[in-house]
Amino acid sequence: MKCFLTQKGNKWYVVINEKDTLGKWKKKYISTGTNDKKIAEAKLVGYENQINQGTYIAPDKMTLAELLQLWLEEYVEMECEETTYSSYESIVNKYLIPKLGHIPIQKLTAMDITKYYNFLLREGKGKEKGGLSLETVHRHHANLHSALKFAVEKGLLIRNVADLARPPKKKGNDSKKLKNRKAKVYNSEQVKELLEAAKGDKIEVPVNLAVKAGLRNSEICGLIWSDVNYEKGYINIEQVRTIRRVKGIRKEIIKPPKSDAGIRKIKIPQSLCVFLKSEHLRQKANKLKMGEQYFESEYVFRNPDGTLNNSQQLSKLFSNFLKENKLAVIRLHDLRHTYATILLKNKADLKTVQEYMGHADAKILLDTYAHVLEEAETETMNILESAFAK
Repeated sequence: MKCFLTQKGNKWYVVINEKDTLGKWKKKYISTGTNDKKIAEAKLVGYENQINQGTYIAPDKMTLAELLQLWLEEYVEMECEETTYSSYESIVNKYLIPKLGHIPIQKLTAMDITKYYNFLLREGKGKEKGGLSLETVHRHHANLHSALKFAVEKGLLIRNVADLARPPKKKGNDSKKLKNRKAKVYNSEQVKELLEAAKGDKIEVPVNLAVKAGLRNSEICGLIWSDVNYEKGYINIEQVRTIRRVKGIRKEIIKPPKSDAGIRKIKIPQSLCVFLKSEHLRQKANKLKMGEQYFESEYVFRNPDGTLNNSQQLSKLFSNFLKENKLAVIRLHDLRHTYATILLKNKADLKTVQEYMGHADAKILLDTYAHVLEEAETETMNILESAFAK
């Protein structure tokens, strides 16, 4: 099988020579959807790679199910966070493939997609349980749109038919509700209670990193010892490492943070420095004690035998820990909000907090912690009023 470029009118086409069932060579013309030769050449390379790797499927034969699996493996797995991948994979396997997967991508219509959205709204939870929320249906739309956009970019489709199938409109105040939703946080006493309960438990490392350094779940799971300087008191976040199982195979995915702001150096308190140094020594002792049975790696957060957890497992581990210790229910990610809230309430510099949190835009911080900043402003005015009263 061979492929090359040719031009018809002002558009470039990939031409694939392949044998039919009778052994005769036939040419297939696949539009690249562009008149830019450089873009067309890039798409040609993509086809050549697929042919060489044995993963090529003729666009006229490819079903939506095959496209969605390709999209998960070649785009979502490499570009998205582990929790995002898991969410997308669930939507694909539980809903999209069973309902639309059999349809060839060349024959998928806007009506097929619209009927799918209506089905989700009516009986997405099951005939007796009712439909999915508008917000959830919009997530399905985003997934399908992204997969079809991927197909257009790869030259498998000329246009994204999901553009013609708009999901149902959200209610007017839905977005306002989401915007005004406050982050759930622990107060100082609850933080002390949590840290005390976590002592000696395998959740102790994530809890300390979340509440004392404001790390995201994926950053906790991906942190390695060379990122930590407990002697000088800082943590470097330069890459996000994810441990993921795809089709039963364990993969380590290394990529930069989503934005430049995610690459940061975080100053950490002395108590965290002491804890991390002690944890590092403990892991080295475990390695010597267990010998060949110990799973070797450089990750900071690991099980006693050295094996690793992904962010989903971490979230479940934390949830179970709270229930067992009868602590207030909160997400592990909310400890990151707790970290920011404590800093802001104690009048930490807003720019410094933004940098430590890894936010590209200060507006994110202002929107999320507006109520905390308002409290700080009120307290400042009370101090001023008190000074005048004297």
